[in-house]
Amino acid sequence: MRIGKNELFRCKNRIFFYFKLTSCLNGVFEGGLDCQGTLFLRRSKGWKSKTEVGKKNFSHNREGENGRPNFNNVIVDYLGIHRNEQNGKVQQKVLIGEMLKNALLHVKGNKRGNQNGTSHNTEGVVERILNNKLMMENLNIIHFNMLLTIISKGEITLSKKMQDSIMHLLHRHIFFYRNDIDNTNNAWINIIHILSNICKNNKTMLCLIRKRGYYYLGSEKTQENTSLSFVDKFVHRICKPNDWNYSIREISLLLHSCYYLNIRSYLLFDTIFEKLQKNEYHFNCLDTHIFVYAVYKLQLQKYVPFLEKLKKKILKNICYFSSGQLVNILLAYTHVYYKDKNKKFHLKKDLFINNIFENCWNMINNYSNREFCNFLNFIVQNDINLNHEQRSEIFIIIYYLLKNKECKRLKLKLMIDLDIFTILNFVYKYGNLDNTITYITKFSISNINDLIIQLIKKKKFKQNLLVYILHFYKQSVANLHPISNHTVLHFIQHICAHTLEFKMKVILLTSLERHVTVVGDNHTEDTHNFSINKYYCNLMKYIYNDICKGENVLICEKKKENILNPNGCPEGVVISSTDIKEILKLIKKRTQNSYYNSEQSGNLSHTVSLEKETLKVQQMLLNVASDYVTKNKIVELFPLILMNRNVPTDICNKAESIIYNIFDNLNQHLLDLKNGVNMKNKYEKNKTTFNFFHSLNLCNECIFSNTCISGGGGNMQKFKNNKNAILQCIELIPMNEENKKYYFQLHVHMLLFDINNNLPFFINHLLRKISDFLVMINSNYKQYIVNFVDIYSSIIKVHTSYYEIYIEKVYKYMYPQIFSHYENLNCKHLCLLFYSNLIHLFLHIYDRKKYSNHVTLSIRLMLKLFSYFLNSMDEGTYNLIQTNSIEISEYHKRDKNIKITPSLNIPVNDLIYLYRVLTIFHFTNLYAYMNVYELKCLFVFHQILNFNIFKVNNFSVTEFIQTHKGKRGRPLRGLVPIELTKERAFT
Repeated sequence: MRIGKNELFRCKNRIFFYFKLTSCLNGVFEGGLDCQGTLFLRRSKGWKSKTEVGKKNFSHNREGENGRPNFNNVIVDYLGIHRNEQNGKVQQKVLIGEMLKNALLHVKGNKRGNQNGTSHNTEGVVERILNNKLMMENLNIIHFNMLLTIISKGEITLSKKMQDSIMHLLHRHIFFYRNDIDNTNNAWINIIHILSNICKNNKTMLCLIRKRGYYYLGSEKTQENTSLSFVDKFVHRICKPNDWNYSIREISLLLHSCYYLNIRSYLLFDTIFEKLQKNEYHFNCLDTHIFVYAVYKLQLQKYVPFLEKLKKKILKNICYFSSGQLVNILLAYTHVYYKDKNKKFHLKKDLFINNIFENCWNMINNYSNREFCNFLNFIVQNDINLNHEQRSEIFIIIYYLLKNKECKRLKLKLMIDLDIFTILNFVYKYGNLDNTITYITKFSISNINDLIIQLIKKKKFKQNLLVYILHFYKQSVANLHPISNHTVLHFIQHICAHTLEFKMKVILLTSLERHVTVVGDNHTEDTHNFSINKYYCNLMKYIYNDICKGENVLICEKKKENILNPNGCPEGVVISSTDIKEILKLIKKRTQNSYYNSEQSGNLSHTVSLEKETLKVQQMLLNVASDYVTKNKIVELFPLILMNRNVPTDICNKAESIIYNIFDNLNQHLLDLKNGVNMKNKYEKNKTTFNFFHSLNLCNECIFSNTCISGGGGNMQKFKNNKNAILQCIELIPMNEENKKYYFQLHVHMLLFDINNNLPFFINHLLRKISDFLVMINSNYKQYIVNFVDIYSSIIKVHTSYYEIYIEKVYKYMYPQIFSHYENLNCKHLCLLFYSNLIHLFLHIYDRKKYSNHVTLSIRLMLKLFSYFLNSMDEGTYNLIQTNSIEISEYHKRDKNIKITPSLNIPVNDLIYLYRVLTIFHFTNLYAYMNVYELKCLFVFHQILNFNIFKVNNFSVTEFIQTHKGKRGRPLRGLVPIELTKERAFT
């Protein structure tokens, strides 16, 4: 820019000082507020009144007649009184320029920590200029640029009138005036950049720059090309071919402003990228980062080929990029190459992204808040497989950040809501692997909750993010360190449930269910608990109304009495099958467990009333959700309807009728294929087909089971025909990598159902299909280990005639994998495996060559469960047991070397099951294969289990004999509880 542009500011600063002293500016500020718009010119805190300042400064300046100050032999008074039109405009521009210059210096001084002035003074200057017609008319493009800079840097709040004035100036100056040498496209690129900074904190301005219509200046309406918005005019002017002489720095600045203002004009971007390809521009790291990030933020998939050309430059200069720039480049390239594409992202296969990821990882300890959270977001969104060391390193950083409220450049108090959400999202997804979640302590959760509450009070935490955080707490963190009902209540008081979209309401409902369950069990008179229950009940009402709106059907007269008021529910309700599935699962769980029991509530009438209302709304929600599923024929959700006995009979009958029609169509389809009819397969050959057939099979099983329970005995022939049709349809689906898992799991489920219900019709067929699958995969057995245990624990129930095919077809492939990978199982499946392995030995269902492996596995499982049980007890229970068993102390010391072990109490029913398995252990006569340490462990394990069940939990012996996993039923033959004495164990 030329030097001549700044000539207006070359006059001495004291000229404006003279104007101020003589009140000459009063003639300029028409319609001023309080005639004190220039108080920002005070040089120090010791500034006194005008009279005193005048007496002090007149002696130091030249004086004219009668002691009046003058400038270049011109009396200052006459500049405000005796001025002609031409000189007046020049003088007003000088005054405006001087005023803006000093205001800008004041704003910059405050940014550096200089507190001599006040923000009120700067706001007063901006308000005076924008509310004064005369000054608005004499505001040139340079003054306007300075005015916007003051608003941006001073973070000045704009009133509606001030916003309209700025829009008027934008529309007026955007026209290309040949007589204004300063009104250039380069100046407008700078203005749009300043405007983007203003719009960050002013969403109204972001809307106004796109608005088409009239803009007001005072009471006068002005119409200026109202068919175009300011953004349209700006793009049209910038893209003129004859005026394209921008540097790479200005292009970068333009793109940077576009993704903050969300300007997505293909005219603009086509012009930019066309010039970039034709001309040779030198890109530095900042330019490269801005171009890549703009394509990412504005979703400009059309310009991905241009990013491909930048790859070599990025890799060549990768060491010169900052940590934040590299993380943004990582996010951008991953997004534009893998979003909305069928191919799955594999970090190791993409060398370019993997190279950037490694460089980002090397800088992980030096990230700021935004950079660290962006990097975590990349890991979570792309399912990056982190090894144990990498997970531990990130969790250690999070641990110190939450514990000490800072970690190097990370500052907890400076985090925004999105940062907190990203950290908890990472903890939720990666925290349950290798017990890394145990780095998150109770103290850490308390610190992050305090920060969330502070942001909530400042209204700086979005509702949706708060809902997700409650969901994270329910799933993972709360299992170790449950948050108090007081904290939960504080969260939900700032969530307007009726304003949430349907999906978020369902997530919130499932997240609060855990806290409502606890309250229902305790039945205490507590304000927090009652408020949570009341909120939960109202939330179900909102969801009920949303489903009624989403149905878009008439409701019968019987149901109209129970219709609730919408209370602000959105007109357009988007309902997904996943949301309805979560609702049905939740209600099924609550109705089966019977959380509410009014008899235990005593005389608390308001609590009983709320419980009754909640049960009523819950039943209404179940009815409308079930009706929605049947009307829309969502077959995948039919099992949840047929398995819930609280669903009305008419809805269940309608669902069964739909299922029978589907089976009729399936049989007809198979018949046509058998007869060679050339017809298009109506069932898509993809992984969702297995979900469909799995749901169809569940419905067939539910209908059969329900008729058996009702006394009808079940229609066996229809059940067999339907299951045979499903098996034949599955064979028509081509097998690929994605379908293998669903194929195997469906066959395993069918086998378990037939075994548990003593249905021998398809067992041989299913065992052969499972065997074919095991031969086919030939590797990667680890992901199927849970299914192996299910088969292994169920096969012991079949008739001996099936042993041969099981050992030859399934056992020889499955058992070696169980023996190798059993340590990855959870407590439930460890107990199942422990029990079933002992039964295999007891019934001789094994290969004789692997007998020693079975013995070794039984002993190892006993030791592992013993260690798990010791570390599952809370401190109080452990101390109580320790006083009754001296031997336990040495095993506690042995396990004390474990870094951090979560406290997870085993339910009493599981303890009883485990105690019965130890009884079976006695009958297998494995003592000869055990060393002294293993024998001592067995004795102590049996002793402390006995004490825990019968003393700590006060379980009676008579109940124990008739109980299997805590449920009454027929006792197993030979499984009589015996007391294992120390002498007998060592014989």
